[in-house]
Amino acid sequence: MKSGEPFVLVLVAAPPSEPAERLARELVDRELAACVNRIGPIRSTYRWHGEVETAEEEL
Repeated sequence: MKSGEPFVLVLVAAPPSEPAERLARELVDRELAACVNRIGPIRSTYRWHGEVETAEEEL
């Protein structure tokens, strides 16, 4: 990438292990991402259907 060219950084939380690996491989395979870094596990706390939930995910 040349200096000054636009780029996009996307952060996505995904279930750990197999689903995150499938997503990473699919994005690179389809050339939708040049590189995917998996960071985790992380613990996310969020509101879902009116309830507060906590889940282990990868970022």
